[in-house]
Amino acid sequence: MRTGLMAAAGIVAAALAFATGVAAAEPPGPFLVIGDGHRPCSSFVEALDAERRGPAGAVSSPQFHGLREWMDGFLSGANAFDAEHRGVGEKGVHAASAANMTFLAKWCREHPTKEIADAVLALRANLIERGIEATAPH
Repeated sequence: MRTGLMAAAGIVAAALAFATGVAAAEPPGPFLVIGDGHRPCSSFVEALDAERRGPAGAVSSPQFHGLREWMDGFLSGANAFDAEHRGVGEKGVHAASAANMTFLAKWCREHPTKEIADAVLALRANLIERGIEATAPH
């Protein structure tokens, strides 16, 4: 149940970010972040490092799993409200893919006091810049 709530919170936060109807890779101004996205990037780095130290093939820790679900929801919500970029990401691939985790870890290490939502917005902008968009969004 918590996982569904985390994804829903991410979608709500993204909807608030893009509700102006302006097509953009970033929201037009400050917005309320609901759920784990308001936490500092340093907490993401801690959760990722703990996840990487765990045994290979182990189930994600609850902390990391919650962050992953929030990121997926946020990216999905941002896609829903960005008329120009509705398919950012790879269909069926979590925001927590290896390539995305490398980007987010680097960004968060460089900006430890920024919110996780800022890191995911930076990831989304990077995916757009690299042309990583599904050809057939839902």
